[in-house]
Amino acid sequence: MKIKTLILIGITFLYAQCPLMTLEELKSHKTYTNLEEALQDKRKVYSLDIANKQIKELTPQIKKLRCLQRLDLQQNQLKRLPEEITKLKKLQYLYLQDNQLQVLPIRMERLRHLKLLDVRGNPLSKEEIGRVQMQLPQCEILYDE
Repeated sequence: MKIKTLILIGITFLYAQCPLMTLEELKSHKTYTNLEEALQDKRKVYSLDIANKQIKELTPQIKKLRCLQRLDLQQNQLKRLPEEITKLKKLQYLYLQDNQLQVLPIRMERLRHLKLLDVRGNPLSKEEIGRVQMQLPQCEILYDE
């Protein structure tokens, strides 16, 4: 019984360390602009803006940013996203405009707090958009029609 209680307390403590915030509240926290720096400081990263950095591949290590709630990857050269991005349980805002994405990770439904997904400027099929809409009914998805 004591072990279960300690685990529950630990989970509650971790959750309290990363409360969900509004976009306005996120703006009052530091926005990291360097992935390596963010990975060094992973418990403090709520917002990461690595837009327009010529990124061709996103490291699976992104999953270590457990408090991340806003991720801006627009205007890069991404052809795919690692499945590990779906382990960002607190992610609410994901900006992927103007990349080269043809598909999104299979398990997008894991991003249950996602409020906004912007995929405009990517060669995503209507079927792919439909699949993601089915997985994320609570999410506003911006895409090219």
